[in-house]
Amino acid sequence: MNWVLEVFPFHGLNSKRILSQFSFMALQYAFSMNVVFAATPCDLMTEAGQHVSLSAIYYKGNPLPPRLNQGEIRIYEEMLPQLAPHESKFLEDTLQNDELRRLATKDTDNDGMPDYRIACNGKYIENDTDVDGDGVFNILELEPYDKNTINFEDDNQNEIPDHLDWMHAYSDTDADIRDEVSAIQKSLYDEFDVMLVERSAEFPLVFAEIIQDLVSIVFKNQFALDSSNASEKRSLNALRFIVTERASSRESGDEITSAEVHGQNASMVIYSDHMCIFDDDCVSKLRLIDFGTIAHEFVHSYQFSIDQDCQFPVHGDCDDTDFNELKRFNIVKAPEFHALINNSPFGWTVSNDLNTVETYQFVMPHDDEISPTWNYLGQAPQLWKSKLDSLWNSHYTNDGDHDSDGYWDELKEIHIVGEYSMLNPWEWQAEYMVAYLFLGMEDYLQKHWDNHFHDDIDTAQDKFEHLVKDSWNHVFFYGNAKHNDPVLAWYRINFPLDDEEWQHLANTYLIPAYEYANENY
Repeated sequence: MNWVLEVFPFHGLNSKRILSQFSFMALQYAFSMNVVFAATPCDLMTEAGQHVSLSAIYYKGNPLPPRLNQGEIRIYEEMLPQLAPHESKFLEDTLQNDELRRLATKDTDNDGMPDYRIACNGKYIENDTDVDGDGVFNILELEPYDKNTINFEDDNQNEIPDHLDWMHAYSDTDADIRDEVSAIQKSLYDEFDVMLVERSAEFPLVFAEIIQDLVSIVFKNQFALDSSNASEKRSLNALRFIVTERASSRESGDEITSAEVHGQNASMVIYSDHMCIFDDDCVSKLRLIDFGTIAHEFVHSYQFSIDQDCQFPVHGDCDDTDFNELKRFNIVKAPEFHALINNSPFGWTVSNDLNTVETYQFVMPHDDEISPTWNYLGQAPQLWKSKLDSLWNSHYTNDGDHDSDGYWDELKEIHIVGEYSMLNPWEWQAEYMVAYLFLGMEDYLQKHWDNHFHDDIDTAQDKFEHLVKDSWNHVFFYGNAKHNDPVLAWYRINFPLDDEEWQHLANTYLIPAYEYANENY
């Protein structure tokens, strides 16, 4: 068994967000190093599994990479002694044969960007988004490894490559679902340059609908017109592909990770069978929970866009060289994001100079963020971790029950919405987005309460709050953001929604959750 440090740009949201005792110990160790990552166990894939990961690295059934020629093998053998000892040992211990190890360092078009990154379990992950150097994304190509081959086929001329087009993926008996999900796939690609892709798991209609709402409503201001694109699509360069995979293919090995953002390849991975609507352990099969999970990950894509797109420069000298360093050297630099945090009313401030951590060129999620050490309200995350642990433990009763409501009440004054948010400003901002959306929908519902319910509003809200706490195993509570006026004002300015948009979100996500809570609590 290997142990992996989960570091940005490999953002993962734990949809239940409860950490085992081991995880708490590992976090304490990480915090003591002033580095922002979480330790998780990672079981190795079999040799066959590592090969299979290459057959769905871009899309289901994509071509396998060609075998290395003698020149490429020689390059690998010359490179191996130059790798840092910890990296060469990782490749030796993790990948199951010499062919797999050689592929790990391959650079098909010799542009300085390795084709792949290797996860702690030996899974191959896309790094260079155009391995053959022909100017077309790998995912869009039928032959991603051959720049001399036609890029894709499009029989129905809808501009969606046939190998991705869901119009071809459903039988006539599923025509209704096919038409709905295909229309969303085409709309997102035509208008926002976001392609929905199936890998090792189906892409259910509910996820497509959630993504459509997030792109067109919540993040509408973040998807800006691309002046380099003749079609004038609105795009976010940090989010071009949203893909579905089975949870068994998770890169981090974390048993409760439901979705992740990969900064280097502009993608979001949703592990379908670990989302609430498919998870037997989820309190309810409500799309509200999955809406919150995916919204959290959208914030991480937005955070990368601050430096990758240079759409929102703070200190005026933004360019994309930092993003190229991520693809070439596996190192994240985010000066624009750091400036944003320092100039926002979030409570996070830089406490000292940049961290230096052990780096890996070919391994993920060891992709390390060259980051300052952060304080929240003047105190380091490890001190907050100790405080939260102590406070949580103080609310156990003599008979072993836990008063989680009392725990959350004590955190209300300092507006902490959950332990996950205290890891760093990346996660804090993402968690607060979920709180902002829940509060906004709830505010709309309360203004129009009599149109939907005849129950007492306070009783119904109390039931709903318990549903939310149960759904996140009592480690996330949106209500603690309620009176954090400067922060909520920041979200309203940067992610504005009008009454009609709040109405749509409330009708689609919040009201069904209230109805469920009223019947079951």
